[in-house]
Amino acid sequence: IKGLTLGDVDIQLNGLFNSQQYISTSLDDGAFQINNVDACNRYEVEINYDDQDWLNGLTTHDMVLLLDHVLGREQLHSPFLMIAADVDDSKSLTTADIVEMQRVLLGHKDEFEVGQVWKFVNGSHEFSNPNQPLRDDYEALDIKEDLDIVAVKMGDLDGSVAI
Repeated sequence: IKGLTLGDVDIQLNGLFNSQQYISTSLDDGAFQINNVDACNRYEVEINYDDQDWLNGLTTHDMVLLLDHVLGREQLHSPFLMIAADVDDSKSLTTADIVEMQRVLLGHKDEFEVGQVWKFVNGSHEFSNPNQPLRDDYEALDIKEDLDIVAVKMGDLDGSVAI
């Protein structure tokens, strides 16, 4: 698992045309391996990471960075940061995302509207417009020899999450 190096992430391949299932857990360095996969089948990839700490990595600095982006003062420099900023899951970055961050940070809400602490993104995806990544289907994971997965901590725009 690239981006942040995460261990103990469960990666599961579920056969679409039969009941085949393959499961692996990533090592501390983020690496994982699944052997003897039937190449003639198509698979759905399911990724699970048991972390429900919504506040880990969420700071007022993240809200300032997003505000600067929304106001056009300084753009977020990565499609993955823009994905992390879309905490209301609206596929756009607005002040509503800042308000959502503030509600969770102040304890008025337990979780983001997006419903996920982490998103796992296809690291090989070529964004049609890197300045508008939320319009793409970036979560679709293609099974290749090397599956490149990027872990994105929702709401963490300054990289302060503790692993």
